[in-house]
Amino acid sequence: MGHRYSSLGRFIVMAVMIAGMIMLAGCGHIFKPPPDDAHARMLLERLLQNNPTLTQYKGLAGVQMQLNGRSQSSRIAFAAVQPNKMRVEILNMMGTPLVSLTGNGENVTLFSHGRRKYYRFRQTRSALFSLIEVPIGIEDLQNLLAGRVPVPPYVSVQSLTEHPSTPDNVLILTNRWNGIVARLQLDPSNHGVKALKVLDADGELQYRIQWLKWREIGGYRVPSKLVIESTNTQQVTLTLDRFWPNANVSPSTFELEPSLKNKS
Repeated sequence: MGHRYSSLGRFIVMAVMIAGMIMLAGCGHIFKPPPDDAHARMLLERLLQNNPTLTQYKGLAGVQMQLNGRSQSSRIAFAAVQPNKMRVEILNMMGTPLVSLTGNGENVTLFSHGRRKYYRFRQTRSALFSLIEVPIGIEDLQNLLAGRVPVPPYVSVQSLTEHPSTPDNVLILTNRWNGIVARLQLDPSNHGVKALKVLDADGELQYRIQWLKWREIGGYRVPSKLVIESTNTQQVTLTLDRFWPNANVSPSTFELEPSLKNKS
C-alpha cells in the first residue's frame, strides 16, 4: 500500500510540474524584456563586429593558470577560422606538445600526448570547461583572440551610465525574462571593452573576463593580455606573443585524428 501511495505522490508532483511549465510557456508573452536602449545597442554591436575582416589567423601566446593557489605556466600555438573552427597546441616551456585540441564546428577532439589518449565531446558553449575549468566554448575563445566580445545569448541591452563603482559606461544584457545575463564595462571612450561578467540563471557570477592590454597588428586591434576568472578560484592569464592575421590555414589543421571522424 505504501509503495502505491508513493507512486501516486510522484505522479501528482510530476503532473503539477508539467502543468506549471505549460502555463509558463503559454504566458511567456507577459514577461516582456525592457525595450532596447538604442545607444547601448549601437555600442554593443560595434564591439561584436570589431575587426570584421579578421576571419582567420594564427598565433603564439603565454598561458598562466592558477587554481587554489597553485600556478602552472605554459605556451599555446593556435590557428582559427571563423566562425567555429580552431586548433590549439598546449606546449611546455621547452616547446614540446602536452595537449592538442581541435574544434571542427561539431565536436572537440583532444589528444593527451603524455597519456597517448584521445577524447571527444560535443562543441558546446561550455566545451572548454573540462580543460580550463571555465565554462566557455571554442567560439568564445576565437572571438577573444580576434578582439571581439564573447557575449552569451541575450534579448535586450540597456546602458547604466552612472555605475557606483566606476565612471565608465556599463552595458546590461538581459534575457526574455528580464534576467541579467551579462554586464559589460566599456573604456572611457566607449570604443573598447574593459571587463565582462557573465551570470547564470540565478544571477550568480559564472566567470569574468578582463582586458588588460591591447595592441595593433596588421591594421587590427587585438588584446595582448587578458585574464579569465571563474567562480571556483580558477584564473587563466593569456599573454599574446605573436599574431599573424589573415594567415593561410589548411582544412587539415582541424583533423586531429582521422580515425575518430566517424566515432562518437
